[in-house]
Amino acid sequence: MKTELAKPSNKEVTASTAHAANELKGANGDSLNFNAGVEFTLLHKSFTAIVAKSDNKVQFVLQPTPGGKDKPCSISEVCTGINQTVTNLTKTPSLDNPLDTGSVVEQMKSYVSGATDAYKVNLNEIFLYICKDSSVTPAKTTFEYAFSLSVDMKDADVGLDAASLESVYVNIWNTERANILSKMSMGDIEELLNS
Repeated sequence: MKTELAKPSNKEVTASTAHAANELKGANGDSLNFNAGVEFTLLHKSFTAIVAKSDNKVQFVLQPTPGGKDKPCSISEVCTGINQTVTNLTKTPSLDNPLDTGSVVEQMKSYVSGATDAYKVNLNEIFLYICKDSSVTPAKTTFEYAFSLSVDMKDADVGLDAASLESVYVNIWNTERANILSKMSMGDIEELLNS
């Protein structure tokens, strides 16, 4: 199938319609649609990323693979995973092992006692959704995100005799999608106050 760029006349190209000038068209003048995706594992969590174009929309989504198995990581595994990812992506020997696992473990020992691998890192959620809709003028872009990370410290000795630290979590988001928010490790202040 032959694909060509649609070339409007100079009269048609105005500030409000310039975005349509670069739209891909098929041989019969229909919009070219595409869909591509990849599934991968990051810190023992399975993710899916999809990019799609149809009619007047271009969409990208990254989120945990539905039904994927989760397994917490140790601090050493997190360092090793980051190093392998950087090495594989950059293919630059000078960037091999940018995160020295031994150094990270030594720094942690300054703040906590016990084995650092007792701390288990859970990557609860990484969600990114971008949608550009050019069917409206001006074109509308939607950008949603969510990130949730928790560290289970139940088996770790934090060096306090009178207190213990069970877990720590961090959540950052702007999405209102209930299915994404439900996977995040969040505390509910109102629920806590009313209990």
